[in-house]
Amino acid sequence: MTLTEKLIELIESKTIEDEDITSASWFVLDAMANIVAGRKTEPGKILNRWFLNEPPNTSRTVFWMGASMHIQEVDDLHRQSVVHPGCVVIPTVLALGMREDISGL
Repeated sequence: MTLTEKLIELIESKTIEDEDITSASWFVLDAMANIVAGRKTEPGKILNRWFLNEPPNTSRTVFWMGASMHIQEVDDLHRQSVVHPGCVVIPTVLALGMREDISGL
């Protein structure tokens, strides 16, 4: 079994508790607030012009949201793994949800 297969097996075996949903909801809300706030900064305005220069696609949308979020985001560090996943994961999920017309509700 490959490392990726082991990771998939581990993820699939985990149960999702109500507390997990609540925590994830707060992370998404925080991310969305940072995307909006980041868009209003000087670097964000440059990103907005770049984004609006061509018709949006999923990749451009993910990059634009992630970069806009990263301008303001300072507290989404996952301490156990020492990574900063929110600026990658949440914009990707949001953009895919928009593309596939999935609300998450």
